[in-house]
Amino acid sequence: MKAYIHAKGFVLTGKASEIRYILKECSTLYMTVAELVKSEAERRSGLR
Repeated sequence: MKAYIHAKGFVLTGKASEIRYILKECSTLYMTVAELVKSEAERRSGLR
């Protein structure tokens, strides 16, 4: 399973069951995709 997160959204690749699991996990932390992308962008900018 791989997740590619970029400024406009994200792409998940892998088996359908893996993708469903990740989406359920993310839905407990974030209400929208925009929140997920924003938090990942902030996290990545802090690493540089």
